[in-house]
Amino acid sequence: MLRAICFDVGGVVIRISTRWHEMLQRAGLPIPAHIHPETDLSDMPLFDPYQAGDVSESAYLAGLSEFLGGIGVEKAAAIHLSILIEAYPGVDEIVQSLNAAGIATGTGTSSFEATASRQSPP
Repeated sequence: MLRAICFDVGGVVIRISTRWHEMLQRAGLPIPAHIHPETDLSDMPLFDPYQAGDVSESAYLAGLSEFLGGIGVEKAAAIHLSILIEAYPGVDEIVQSLNAAGIATGTGTSSFEATASRQSPP
């Protein structure tokens, strides 16, 4: 008998941005010359190691600040948070129907603590 379902947040429950250019544009920040519309998250050298837990949050945010043109750690954290755009349509209804059927639901993410704490269960 199914008792619980855990959903990945990024790309499953929440639509995500995978391009630094888009995130900077949405934030209204200057876009450094080396950031092109196709510059992927993984093009930032510390992104993948950070996601894998091999780099601390403070080292990642310092590196992200520099990668994005020296915008500062607070702005870098805000840009990282903007990876999460919006919930996919229908997610709330799916979770509510699962819960109504007695199935517990939860979410998981590999993003840093600030991203995870920003999310509330769907």
